[in-house]
Amino acid sequence: MPSPKNSMTFAKVNKQRRRFNEAHDCGVKALAIACNVNYAEAHAALKKVGRRNRWGTSYFELVFAARSLGFALDRVIRPHAAKTTGSLPKAMKQAGLADGRYIVWVSGHILAFVDGRVEDWSHGRRHRVRTIDRVIPFRDLLT
Repeated sequence: MPSPKNSMTFAKVNKQRRRFNEAHDCGVKALAIACNVNYAEAHAALKKVGRRNRWGTSYFELVFAARSLGFALDRVIRPHAAKTTGSLPKAMKQAGLADGRYIVWVSGHILAFVDGRVEDWSHGRRHRVRTIDRVIPFRDLLT
């Protein structure tokens, strides 16, 4: 696992996105952070699978883009288990999901959760969690 110093964070990704003149790009940011790649790589991967600039990201675009970057998404919480949580880190810890890299779908938004931290502008806010996907490198699936 990369050291925290080399890990992609929301601040780094947000700085990198400026040259793309993007909007509605929470999926791009979440993918970049969860897969630990730069914004340009995540943007290109999503564009390759059909995401249009300045539009949102669909679940299937995210799955196929993650695959092209060498990662699989494993759904750990399904929509029927969705609920409002006061604190996402607390809810993740209670579900036994505190460590690792996740993409979290909340009402109208996608964010990254990495090793117990919400990497997003919405850190500290209440969320209606829809689904949670663990981000797994292909190399870890082979062992």
